[in-house]
Amino acid sequence: MKTRDILNTVTRILPDWHAYNDHQFGCITAFDPQAGYEVTVNLPDSDTIRIVRTRYELVEDNTVLDTADMGEERALDELARLLAAPMPRTDRLMRLKDKFEKTAEWCRDTLGDEQEAKDVEDMAEHYMHVCEACNNKYSARH
Repeated sequence: MKTRDILNTVTRILPDWHAYNDHQFGCITAFDPQAGYEVTVNLPDSDTIRIVRTRYELVEDNTVLDTADMGEERALDELARLLAAPMPRTDRLMRLKDKFEKTAEWCRDTLGDEQEAKDVEDMAEHYMHVCEACNNKYSARH
């Protein structure tokens, strides 16, 4: 499959995003700086395309598209479908992170307890790392 076709598919599905072809690492990266989304498509050196979607530096989805039994047109259609799919898990995590931040702010402003606010922030960071580790460990199975 041609790099140009993959890049065209990415920019067609994600029109307002910035996209670039990284020749050194063999991938196309598209990102939306306002929303904090990034999609990396590793270019096929065999019969697979790896799609890694992140939001706010959390891995949202890591998908391997096997294109061995597909024609080029069908593979590009499947790539387009995967790129257009929503990323709800990270949205839920980010809402939870916002709640942690509001709780820490409340501890500072209302209680005047800087240590409690720091404990809440540390707990939020630890929780996010646990969620990311679980995703990395189990995403290959599901």
